[in-house]
Amino acid sequence: MWKEAQGAFGSGDYTHAATALQAIITGSSTDTQWLSGATIPAAPPNRQWLEPVFFMLGAAQFNGKNWPDAISTFKKYQQLFPKSPRLAQVTFSLAQADLLGGFPDDSIPLFKSLLELSDYHAKVFLFLVEASKRAGRPADAIALLEKERGRPNLNPDYLEKINLKLFPLYLDAGGGQKAELLLQQIDEDIAHVADITLFNSMAVQLGDQFLAKNDIANALNCYRRVRNNEQILILQKQQIENLQRQRAANLARIQADPLNSEQLQLDNKDIDSEIVKDQQILVQYQTLPPILPPLFLRIGRAYSMDGSLWEAGVVYREIMRRYPHCAEAEAALYGSIVVFDKLKQVDRAQALCQAYMTQFPQGKYVDSVGFLRGALAYDAQDYDKAISYFEDSLKNQPNNPRREQTEVIVGDIKLRQQKFDEAIAAYQQYQKDFPQGRMVEQAEYRTALALLFGGKADDAEKALQAYLQKYPQGAYAADGEYRLLVIQFAAKQYDQVIAGCLAWQQKHGKLGPLAEVLSLMGDCYASEDRNDEAVKAYIESYKEAQTVEVLNYSIFAASKILQKQAKWEDVATMFQEFVKDNPDHPTVVAALFWIGRADVKLGKVTEGKQFLAETAKKYLNDPTREAVDEIITQLAQLDAHKHLAVALLPTPPPPGPAVAPASTSATSSPATTPLSAAAPETPPLIEDPAKNLEEILTVPDTSSKPTAQARILYAKAELARIQRKLDEEKELLLDIAKGFKPEDLSPILLGQIGDCLVQGGQSDQAMPFYNYLMDNYDQSPLVDYAYNGLGQIAYSQKDYLKAERYFSKALNKGVAATKLKEITLGEAQALLALNRPNDAKPLFEQVASTRAWRGESTALSVFSLGKIQMDLGNFAAANAYYQRVYVAYQKYPGIQAQAYLNSGEAFEKLGKIPEAINTYSEMLKNPNLSVFPEFANAKQRLEHLTSK
Repeated sequence: MWKEAQGAFGSGDYTHAATALQAIITGSSTDTQWLSGATIPAAPPNRQWLEPVFFMLGAAQFNGKNWPDAISTFKKYQQLFPKSPRLAQVTFSLAQADLLGGFPDDSIPLFKSLLELSDYHAKVFLFLVEASKRAGRPADAIALLEKERGRPNLNPDYLEKINLKLFPLYLDAGGGQKAELLLQQIDEDIAHVADITLFNSMAVQLGDQFLAKNDIANALNCYRRVRNNEQILILQKQQIENLQRQRAANLARIQADPLNSEQLQLDNKDIDSEIVKDQQILVQYQTLPPILPPLFLRIGRAYSMDGSLWEAGVVYREIMRRYPHCAEAEAALYGSIVVFDKLKQVDRAQALCQAYMTQFPQGKYVDSVGFLRGALAYDAQDYDKAISYFEDSLKNQPNNPRREQTEVIVGDIKLRQQKFDEAIAAYQQYQKDFPQGRMVEQAEYRTALALLFGGKADDAEKALQAYLQKYPQGAYAADGEYRLLVIQFAAKQYDQVIAGCLAWQQKHGKLGPLAEVLSLMGDCYASEDRNDEAVKAYIESYKEAQTVEVLNYSIFAASKILQKQAKWEDVATMFQEFVKDNPDHPTVVAALFWIGRADVKLGKVTEGKQFLAETAKKYLNDPTREAVDEIITQLAQLDAHKHLAVALLPTPPPPGPAVAPASTSATSSPATTPLSAAAPETPPLIEDPAKNLEEILTVPDTSSKPTAQARILYAKAELARIQRKLDEEKELLLDIAKGFKPEDLSPILLGQIGDCLVQGGQSDQAMPFYNYLMDNYDQSPLVDYAYNGLGQIAYSQKDYLKAERYFSKALNKGVAATKLKEITLGEAQALLALNRPNDAKPLFEQVASTRAWRGESTALSVFSLGKIQMDLGNFAAANAYYQRVYVAYQKYPGIQAQAYLNSGEAFEKLGKIPEAINTYSEMLKNPNLSVFPEFANAKQRLEHLTSK
């Protein structure tokens, strides 16, 4: 029976083995009293041979996971054989059976009793920790592990097992810093880690915990410790080899002492289990997708949360570059879109949006991307693209959760584009689709605004009144009442508007557009020549203004009236008060200019000039202070003349708020103010104006202040311009271009240097200056230098599509001011080159009919209108334009030559050969045209016609 039991045990048939062993015990005793009592005495001497039988019976029940019987048998063994050499092994097995059987509290004292035995300490300790955890005593488990780690000369494999037990306990207890230090120590001895996948999981878990707390540095530190697939395969193979060596050593000991080998057999069984598990991991990581993409996503998210957007973009790009077909590629592409959106890299973000829509048309983020690409174009004020993208989203993503918002935005874009009827249609469509929508009130109100801005005052008035009746306490009630006053102002009902403005203030106080209401009052008073009251209203308005535009409109409107009244003391006082109350406002430098200007007008020339110079020097190294350049121009103007009689005004302030459709002369720009008749004192003669300018503008440590250096050169260039020394001006501007970076320069310098380089044939060198101006000063009134310059460069390179984009964007965004003529003409020429004559024609007509733009642009526009008619086959109409050019615009021989030649060709097309001959002959009589290629063409045509 013993042999039968051994055979069954060895083959793993533990139930059969237990039955046979129990039969041996039952059948071997003539007296069972010593086995049946509650307290079992030690086995009598003639029954000591049963010791291995009881031992194997407990082992069979243990291996068969029959925990209750195993526990009972091991307890009997302890009582029957208290002096057995295998008593410690039985106690260890009993403790394990208690633990595995669900009695961790019973196992703890048993494990502790074995800790002092050197052969069992390492095995017992880890079970004791597990028992403490299962008994709900994590603090005890942590204390045990921390104490154990402090023991000297620990086996490295054993230490790593301790560390792997301690780490999750730290994690669960919220001990992030302790967990991180422990993770670092494990990482430093990674070769002894039995389960690398567990280590990876631990690193990611801790990283996620830090990331949730916005502790980016520690999160990244954890993520970077994760091993990739190749490293895991190497480490897992090493681990399997280590386990196989341990198994071989145990097997040698079993063969040397078979009767006392039960525990070694159990150890090898555990080792076999570990080897199988590690081999499964090895196979798994040879076939599963790489683990880096999800890890990189976490790293990218961490960088993005930390504001390290470029770094996040690099990580997302690496996912898409290394693993273009992985499951995380979609999320990486979306993450890149978000990153470049935040970085204001609109073109990149748009390109990525298009890539996403192409690659993942049904993707997880398709709704967000569909909306985002429209929003990107909208924020960049590329309204045509925004409309296209939003309409595409509405069409192809009917269930987009942002559909409601999108429909309103489409209306808002149409309103910004001044396509008022289309805006109204969009708002009405929204109200139809979402009659109970959260933006119905907004749509109704903006419909009224579209009517107002579209010139339909009567309909707008009705719509505004209907809104106010429906929403008397609505979000736009204060603004709606103000708009009704604007309509009355347009009807010149000034007294009623003033009364309405006073009533509005009584009702709304400081809510809503108070500054605009006060400004409107000022406009009414000014229209009635009640100048003192107008000034008072404007001053109150600028003090309440919430935007730079309204503030500038009001303060400069007040200044204009005071200048007109020659109240220069009041002008100075008003701007001094403004500077005192708003020392950091962007208008401060312009205000200081007017203070100095007032001194000059009051005859205090030296003081005024000194004040202007000191103001300029204070902000000389700040490129964002654009008014400094206006002061420099004024100083150059003053130094360029022996007597300071020339009073050059700075660039006028931005136009007033769009609140008064029927503005009067009293509300026009200060730039139209006539010069005072009072003659200032005669200044001392300046022998070297350029040297004087440099001296009065030099600031301490100028050599370390690049913007200040550049502005001093600019002052000399302005002086040369005023003195009509154009070559010297060009040379100075080119010196700035060579010696300074774009970031050192103010908007006007960036624009003028770009233009100077283009005129000198250095378009490539000009582009960085234009691009910096566009990217960093998009709100500057001088940003149109960049749009015009880049558009002209593209046009000269025959990239007409790119040129048209620059010109149209400037016009659509309303930024074309200083360069409005050039941009309008450039847009017309680009459209004509793109074979869109119907779109180009009204722009050429606008340029040709604008009196202020008379000159070469007029000649070129008239010629182009002729070319459009020529291409349409309207030869007589075309000829009328050509004849107008060569008769009226002889000052521009290049255009005149083209007009002569085209006129002759038009006569030929009409069959009027004598008229064609006369036209060519007349052209050939003009020696000024002989240098142009059209001259030779005309001569050839004339010879051909006369030969017939």
